[in-house]
Amino acid sequence: RKTLLVGTDMRRPALARNFKLDGSLGLSNFLSGQCAMEEIFYPSNNERLTVIPGGHVPPNPAELMTTNRMDELVNYTRKEYEIVVFDTPPIGLVSDTIELAKRSFIPLLIVRQDVTYKKSLDAITEMYHAGKYKNLGIVMNDVNYTRFDYGTYYGRSYGYGSGFGYGYYDDEHKRSIWKRLFHSK
Repeated sequence: RKTLLVGTDMRRPALARNFKLDGSLGLSNFLSGQCAMEEIFYPSNNERLTVIPGGHVPPNPAELMTTNRMDELVNYTRKEYEIVVFDTPPIGLVSDTIELAKRSFIPLLIVRQDVTYKKSLDAITEMYHAGKYKNLGIVMNDVNYTRFDYGTYYGRSYGYGSGFGYGYYDDEHKRSIWKRLFHSK
């Protein structure tokens, strides 16, 4: 599918470097009126993927996200691309991500085991229940599933005859999947 990847982390832009693009012009340059929209689209090695890097680091990235130019870009990309992915800064650190989620059809939160803070997930849950996000999806990344197998924990057996309890009914396995994933007691 014809896909566009937009680097919206304008505080620490990395897409230009990751895709080995010139990256001299990008999202921040367009939103601040320094260039035309056509100048920020870069082809990638994949013929179906186009990239918009973050551009130069502006003094006011959150304000740029709320401009009419951002609305213009979103409307244009919806017509021209089948899939548009906004690569955002980590949620909770800056308000930019919330602004983009309001414009997104399906915001996806990428959660990484042993990296994502549980408090961040609590904040997302509160925002979701408050109606700030609709159609929120969560992608669990880098999960070590062997830690949650029936009767095992960290590679040790806890099944019948092992002397360590009774498998699934052990207190360790009664905890919710969220608490087990994020080592919360």
